[in-house]
Amino acid sequence: MTTKKAYLFLIVGTLIISFAPIFARLVQIDTAEYSAMDPTAAAFYRAFIGGIFLCIVLFVQKKSLFKINKRVLGYLCIGGLFFSADMTAWYRSIVLVGPGLATLLASFQVFVLTIVGFLFLKERPGLLQWLSIPIALFGLALIVGLDWSAIDASYRLGIILGLLTAFCYAIYILALRGANKFELQNSTEPNDPIRLIAVVSLITAVILFLFTIAGGESFSVQKPSNWIWLILTGVFCQAIAWVIISLSLPHIRAAHVGMIILLQPIFAFIWDILIFDRPVKSIEIIGASIAILAIYIGSMQKTDAPQSSRVSSKNAH
Repeated sequence: MTTKKAYLFLIVGTLIISFAPIFARLVQIDTAEYSAMDPTAAAFYRAFIGGIFLCIVLFVQKKSLFKINKRVLGYLCIGGLFFSADMTAWYRSIVLVGPGLATLLASFQVFVLTIVGFLFLKERPGLLQWLSIPIALFGLALIVGLDWSAIDASYRLGIILGLLTAFCYAIYILALRGANKFELQNSTEPNDPIRLIAVVSLITAVILFLFTIAGGESFSVQKPSNWIWLILTGVFCQAIAWVIISLSLPHIRAAHVGMIILLQPIFAFIWDILIFDRPVKSIEIIGASIAILAIYIGSMQKTDAPQSSRVSSKNAH
């Protein structure tokens, strides 16, 4: 793949994924005629439809879904568990604080990765990486308001769930990295991102299926148009976008990847304003800009960490 084509793939993939929180919000809107979908059930359909679509792609390519190492499968099971928790929290956060802010909060996973890398992976983040954490929190404070006690309780819950999403998403990324790293070191064949994402999507779907039943939620899709949003989310956001982003990453400089990936929360904020008429103040725009800049700084590749222990945070939601 040429560098120019890789940039195009990454930009298109990021643009597609920026619609994921919008589709998630659309299926969770009550109308006079139809009830909103339950959040965990909606997340289940995203993972299930995406996983089935990738299985069909593998079948057309005459590749086996089950040709996977047990150790890699273990990593993917851990990833699926935390991605399920991530989706469960994120879909609720989207309803409570809006798609834009919920996606921005999920992007805070880069700071979780920085801390995990320092504590467990012998990484030594630079001064800028450490400074980016309080800067991001300051930006978030400008968005939500400096007086936490004055914020509506449901809005506070949405923020907490968004930050929980970031934590779970970071563990999911670490699990995917572990699976990729093991395959690179122990397989003579090149990594197949389609197979890995298909397997982790199906594992996630199984766990979300159990979460939905345990939570007493319904799998019912009452509003016919919701099937459109569910299919678009599963096929494009869960499957196609992830694959084309994965294919583009080896051909683009890490700093440029981080910059382009941050188009996701920016686009999500724009769609939130345009589609759902989100009221926005100047102070919120400033806060979001500060937070996005801090996330970019925090996601920059560490130069003083051992190559074998580096964690890639260049993933979109």
